[in-house]
Amino acid sequence: MKYKLLFFLIHAGLTIGLQAQDFDLKIKAINQATSGQVEFANVFIVPCDCGGSTDENGELTLQLPSRQYQVVTSCLGYQTDTATILLDNHKTLTVKLIAEGFQLENVTIIGQGTRQNVERTMMGVQQLSALKMKMLPTAIGEVDVLRSLTMLAGVGSAGEASNGLSVRGGSLDQNLV
Repeated sequence: MKYKLLFFLIHAGLTIGLQAQDFDLKIKAINQATSGQVEFANVFIVPCDCGGSTDENGELTLQLPSRQYQVVTSCLGYQTDTATILLDNHKTLTVKLIAEGFQLENVTIIGQGTRQNVERTMMGVQQLSALKMKMLPTAIGEVDVLRSLTMLAGVGSAGEASNGLSVRGGSLDQNLV
């Protein structure tokens, strides 16, 4: 009985000692060009399928069991970085992200003068040009003017068989179409 108890205690002590320990993995994301921190970078760790996002200081700390991991770090405006690390004690991994820029095509901005809304005295007037009507879907290849007007905000059809328009809840004779 005494030997069984001693054997059990030794076996339990060895089993507890052989369990995997968790270690802290601290990940710092920095910009390679400026050495400044990269805030809110996404970190994905394989094979545990865990991770997170760095804080305002570009840091993330995780507790993981001892083994080899692949750390994938990505952030909008930076190239994705992949690093392999053997976590056998508390470690700090500094990830240097390379900024990547995008060349946009030509951008054309077309607008009307800001004073046009102030100088125009007719409130509630909406315009629908022939060019805009041609862009709307058509029935049997023909552009329907009255059907196109029902696409404007506040304009509704009086019915399927009728050609009248109801503007913002008014009756058929209360509009100037």
